[in-house]
Amino acid sequence: MEEIKENKSNEITDDELNEILSENEELPKVNKMVRKKLSTLEYNELLNYLFRLYTKQLKDDSIRVVEFLGSASGYEVSFNRSNIDYCKDLCGYLFLDPLYMVQIIYNGKSYFLTLQVMFENIDHRLGTRCNYINLADIHDGTLNCSDFIKELRVKSLQNSFLNNKIITIRKSPSFGEDLVECLKVTEIKNVSLKDLFIPELKKEQFDRFIKAILNWGDDNLPLKYLLNGPPGTGKSQLINSIIEETKGKITVFIMNSISGGAGREITFSEVFEFCSSFEKCLLVIDDLDLYFSDRDRNFDKKELQYFL
Repeated sequence: MEEIKENKSNEITDDELNEILSENEELPKVNKMVRKKLSTLEYNELLNYLFRLYTKQLKDDSIRVVEFLGSASGYEVSFNRSNIDYCKDLCGYLFLDPLYMVQIIYNGKSYFLTLQVMFENIDHRLGTRCNYINLADIHDGTLNCSDFIKELRVKSLQNSFLNNKIITIRKSPSFGEDLVECLKVTEIKNVSLKDLFIPELKKEQFDRFIKAILNWGDDNLPLKYLLNGPPGTGKSQLINSIIEETKGKITVFIMNSISGGAGREITFSEVFEFCSSFEKCLLVIDDLDLYFSDRDRNFDKKELQYFL
């Protein structure tokens, strides 16, 4: 076996090492640290908001983003800005790196945010995606980190590309892919409720439904309508008229059926989670029978129970 010999020429003494260490600045003391779990929509919209502040597309008098960095591996210290794509379907950015570090100035003080994607399984195709944001107060500890993260989440959704848009599903998500990556902003055929040939009593009921949507408050209970009937009876036109009357004032999510292509099932739990991220959201489920047609499947039974 070959003998490994130490190179004494570059060796430093203990005194020299102590002198080097003593010259280093003291690491900042972390007075407070908070870690919060985010939905994928909140995670992506928060990064969109911070990135648009960084690139001067948005302006916020209380928050200034001075650095926006991403790590392709999720572990390396070196960062890059390459894995940010503009998605025309969503009219916004998609962030493909598993780790981002953002430096912000808030009330004259500098803070660092880290936003990270992790999977419960080593193979991301099989694991559940988890999104986290971390914020550390390295100053006097007076910053309420939880409240500040909440403020960022609210502002990001208020400035979201998807806010008050009509959203639909463009493809089935693959395993390991989140619902938000499979959506697109769309338009519908303009239909006015007053132009529909339906009984006046029914028209008045839906007119009240539209007014309730427009005047929705935090204390209101969720409104639900089930439209039943054979094809050609005007259900789609009626839905389009409701969307038309509320367009630009509420986020609309149309849960349409996707035919063909390999992928996983879309669950109602992730749909409800997506919709609940917005202040007001109208969920339209196109052809409910397609989702619960096979009552013998355990998956359908669980989804039906969750839906009800």
